[in-house]
Amino acid sequence: AAERGDELDEVWVVDTQPGVRVHDPKSPSYEVLALLEGLPHAFRDRSSFVKAVEGGGQSRAIATWLSMNVHKAGDEHVLALDLPAIRSILTDFYRRDDWAALEPIAGRNSHLVVAEKSFVWADGDDHRIAALADKALHVHRIADAGHWVHVDAPEALQQVIVDALTRAPG
Repeated sequence: AAERGDELDEVWVVDTQPGVRVHDPKSPSYEVLALLEGLPHAFRDRSSFVKAVEGGGQSRAIATWLSMNVHKAGDEHVLALDLPAIRSILTDFYRRDDWAALEPIAGRNSHLVVAEKSFVWADGDDHRIAALADKALHVHRIADAGHWVHVDAPEALQQVIVDALTRAPG
């Protein structure tokens, strides 16, 4: 969005602090990635994968969500994610400053979804968000969700998006 912002009609940032962040290998995202990297390559079935993820300390909701990426390959089920690529993207994500992607551009609607129980927001972010909201950033807060808002409160996230996409322009 920061690089092609003038080409986009809508930008959505879902519970992601868009500034440079300290690389934290204990963040939930890295914990899930490390868990996935340590799992066997293949599973008997999807439920075996879910049990392995739960056994690694993740909730059933996260395990079930991740299992959408488990596919049948012959007599086994495999996780169809490129984990090295995900690690590279996550590393790059931590060093990027993309606040500019939320700056107003004529003809573009920018939305920021803030999960109120999330760990990603730092001191001072509320001030920056408020300043951008004054310039046309649409801020949507979801009270009962952590960073995995699509897992913690999928209906609330869906409603936010539906409401935003169906409201009158302007």
